[in-house]
Amino acid sequence: MRSLLTLGLAVVTASAVAFAALGATDMTFTIKARQDAMKANGAAAKAIGDELKKSDPSLKIIQDSTKSLDSSLGSISPAAFPAGSGTESGVKTAALPAIWATPADFKTAYDNYAAEEKKFSGVVAGGDMSAIKAEFDNVGKTCGGCHRNNRAKD
Repeated sequence: MRSLLTLGLAVVTASAVAFAALGATDMTFTIKARQDAMKANGAAAKAIGDELKKSDPSLKIIQDSTKSLDSSLGSISPAAFPAGSGTESGVKTAALPAIWATPADFKTAYDNYAAEEKKFSGVVAGGDMSAIKAEFDNVGKTCGGCHRNNRAKD
């Protein structure tokens, strides 16, 4: 299943790049691609969190889910939020206007997440479950730090 998540993210990313290269102005695909990437990212984070709650967590499941997080970084970066891909597009999106009103703040929040996620990936590679648990909490904080100002509540 984790391999399917990774493959799905690769397909979404490749499709988004191809679509952008065609110069398409319809934001439906752009928004859907980033929403799919965010959902995959959330599913991978949930899988890691669920695994870490177990008395004997599986390093393999955590590693596979971390690969999914790694592969989603580009698909959820500020480049996935071009001008015109907010609610003004007419497509349902939880992306808040702050993304475009304060792009430097949005980029900083994303960069903080990306740095923490990359650090987490390195910790996972080391295999120390205590360190993995501690670093995963930091990843969660940076996720929330970006969502707090840039994502509408469900």
